[in-house]
Amino acid sequence: MISQSSVFWQRLETFAAKENLRPLMDAYRDLCHYFENGAPLNKLFEYYQLISRITLEFKEFKENETRRMLSAHIKRLSQLGKHTEGQSGKLDGRIAKDKVENVLRDKSNLFLNYAEELCEDTQAGNIGAFQPNHRATNYQLYQIASLLCGIFSPLHEMKPHEVDYMSLINAQFNLRINKTNLPAIIKHKMNSFSTVLQHQATLYAMELSMDENDPDKQMWDIWGKGFIEAFKIRKEKFNPDLKPLPLKDNMLIWHTVKSLIDREFGGMDEANAEILLKHLDRVHRAVQSRYVFIETRP
Repeated sequence: MISQSSVFWQRLETFAAKENLRPLMDAYRDLCHYFENGAPLNKLFEYYQLISRITLEFKEFKENETRRMLSAHIKRLSQLGKHTEGQSGKLDGRIAKDKVENVLRDKSNLFLNYAEELCEDTQAGNIGAFQPNHRATNYQLYQIASLLCGIFSPLHEMKPHEVDYMSLINAQFNLRINKTNLPAIIKHKMNSFSTVLQHQATLYAMELSMDENDPDKQMWDIWGKGFIEAFKIRKEKFNPDLKPLPLKDNMLIWHTVKSLIDREFGGMDEANAEILLKHLDRVHRAVQSRYVFIETRP
């Protein structure tokens, strides 16, 4: 993705301008060019200057997008007759807080998916205006979250060989995903998310706690503290009756998983979502078949 043709950059720039994603486009292009030949260790000062500039531009972009969407939301409510003077202050505060927390991440995820799709489109020989497909539907995102919960739910006492099996399932699933033609951003995120989910479910079922010095803790933090807190609260509230735990049946854990899937995968192409669902379904059926065999074994 770093080294691309001039046609790709021209098409991406045109598309970004049309979709009001220019600051993301500029940052993406400049970072790709900076790392085109690897990390230039003799240009660290230029790198810090670049990051400082991008940070300021992102901050301004985030504020502008938040104001724009807040204004559009209030206008829409006014037209529906649901926006009253007495409710405006609380309403504005809730919406503004939500947008400030999510708008930059959502726009960045969307742009990166567009960029990879446009790259494939350009490599296929297309040179006209980029026409992206529909994004993943709410139902597809619901299915993705549901299947992940089903795959990594501790359904019985987790003995060492079961922990090994869950790790094997996760490794096989990630290998399967990596062999697809899905965009790299989707592969990377699904690999990370499934690993986090499998790890947390294992810690929960084994009645263990995450080591604060775990070198992988940074990856867990990326996916949101709410994810880890959901398991922690469940353990504290229901200990010692911890198992089994169908993840989807616990509303706190389910809400956290579903919210993360919506946030991180909502920008992907509808067709890519179907590819992901196909592989998730295969793994889920294999896992469920094994549990049925174990539970019915004499």
